[in-house]
Amino acid sequence: MLLCTAAVLTVYLVARRLVGVWPAFGGALLLALSPFHMFFSDFVTTDAPAATGLVVAAACCVVAAKSGRRNAFLLAGAALGIAAGLKYNVAAGATMLVAAYAVVLAREARSGTPITVRRLLRDPRLLGFVCIPAAFLLTTPYALVHPRLFWNDVDSVVLHYSVNGHPGVVGSSLAYTLQLMFIPSEFLLSALACVGLVAAIVRRDVGMVIVAVGALTYFIVVATPEVHFDRNLVPLWPLLAVLAAGGIRALFDLLTRLQERLRSASPLRAPAVRAAVLALVLAAGLVPTLGLTLQIGAIRTSTDVRQTATEWIAGNVPAGASIAVESYGPTLDPQQFHITYLRFGLNTEPLNWYAQQGIQYAVASEGSYARYFAPGAGPSAAHDAYQAMFTRWTVVRTFVGPFTNGEDLCQDVILLRITSP
Repeated sequence: MLLCTAAVLTVYLVARRLVGVWPAFGGALLLALSPFHMFFSDFVTTDAPAATGLVVAAACCVVAAKSGRRNAFLLAGAALGIAAGLKYNVAAGATMLVAAYAVVLAREARSGTPITVRRLLRDPRLLGFVCIPAAFLLTTPYALVHPRLFWNDVDSVVLHYSVNGHPGVVGSSLAYTLQLMFIPSEFLLSALACVGLVAAIVRRDVGMVIVAVGALTYFIVVATPEVHFDRNLVPLWPLLAVLAAGGIRALFDLLTRLQERLRSASPLRAPAVRAAVLALVLAAGLVPTLGLTLQIGAIRTSTDVRQTATEWIAGNVPAGASIAVESYGPTLDPQQFHITYLRFGLNTEPLNWYAQQGIQYAVASEGSYARYFAPGAGPSAAHDAYQAMFTRWTVVRTFVGPFTNGEDLCQDVILLRITSP
């Protein structure tokens, strides 16, 4: 939570350096009010900390490009390495350091400094690129202690995102990413970021272009695999907020120019115009996000349906019973029950297998089976397997309530008594 708050502050500081106070305030506020960013802010996963790490690295790369100093490049490389240590695919942000170095070289070339291979090889600023793997290994010592296992794990993650993902999250990652970026609650942030991107290119704003390079590279990383998960987009959001600040500044400048052309007919002055634009931006951002923000707050303060199921099962199912539980199900006491955990779902075993194993109960969770019943899911063996369970086995109790790590106030957990075929 604190790291996500730090991301909002970092967005403000970076954007203030690039486009001014009020646009920076607007961009930071859009991130602070983003239901998507808020939703993942209290998850114990690598995504939210990596988002903060990536925007801090972006800030360091901007400073490196502006100053051209060796120490700035060393700091930027270290920040990128630490961010990559938090979440591996954030390493794509290294393109920002490449862009920063290219900007410095181009500026020196225009000033008459010759750019030769020998000079480049002796350039101490290149040590910034060495700092990336050094900082990564410092924060990921496992890669040094067990390199073979580390690379096997990396390979398995790549394979997982290529072909072996969870059912229901396979398909066009590009379409999925764009859809998530432009849902009503995130539309303003993403739309202003696109405006900021275009403005940065047109104006040749070095700092904003470097941030845009990082955002576009990370977008490509998450939008190209066969498998997609919403939380992988979290590191992109602070970069979008910085670009959105640039979009607000572009709108400010546009309205100011219009006001100057209509000065004789308008009593408004530029500060008033800018204040009005900021107020409209904030109002437009609050309207679609407020309901979802309140819903997320209600979920976070509610009792999780899995906790309700855990307590009821503990008090009503005979001790020593054999129970099969799938992912997103309740956490049962192995001292009280014989637990069989099926990570990839109850459908991974045939129905007669449960009785053969002496399993008496099964707990199905909507977090696992709902994907096979979702609109557009189509026919599948998994759908038929769950349908057979719900038809042939006896429903003991259905628990309805929120998943505190979800966005739905109404999720089902179903306790089934297994009957022999």
